[in-house]
Amino acid sequence: MQLEALVGQFVVEIGVRQVWPFLGFCDNRPTPSTEVRFYFDAPFSTSEPDWWLTEGDPDAGLPHLLELNGMTVTAVERAEDRSLTIVFDDGDARLTVSGEPTAHTTGDVWWFGSAG
Repeated sequence: MQLEALVGQFVVEIGVRQVWPFLGFCDNRPTPSTEVRFYFDAPFSTSEPDWWLTEGDPDAGLPHLLELNGMTVTAVERAEDRSLTIVFDDGDARLTVSGEPTAHTTGDVWWFGSAG
């Protein structure tokens, strides 16, 4: 899936699978609707600019990710270093994922997976 395809989709799920936080997105435009999970394994931040989860228990980031629940993606900004920012609704809500792996990153810093 291309990142740009997230524009217009909305968050329907937030969680952690093993050690990887994820957001589940739903696209109601096709019939039937489709869902995809966006996993990340790198430091991340939400709309609170001074807050970053860099290492440790990914469950600690869930309260910050919950603020994105139900929000619709309006833009996706990807940098050359694979870092990215997903912008939601009014532009103030966002998820930023670093392009830098942590010492415990097992694969890519972010990827898409099945929602079920």
